[in-house]
Amino acid sequence: MVNKIKPSFIGIFSICPETYSHTLTEAWTCGIPVLATEIGALKERIIKNGGGGDGF
Repeated sequence: MVNKIKPSFIGIFSICPETYSHTLTEAWTCGIPVLATEIGALKERIIKNGGGGDGF
């Protein structure tokens, strides 16, 4: 489905910290950049794996 849509990025806008975020994993597996909130596992995983922008 993602290959058919061909999004430029995927947004994950959680309002509370998550413990893992399978949606982030799915996006990265498809090679799609992720724009996410700076909380919980989203922030930690993006920083650890070298993703995100200047403010992240």
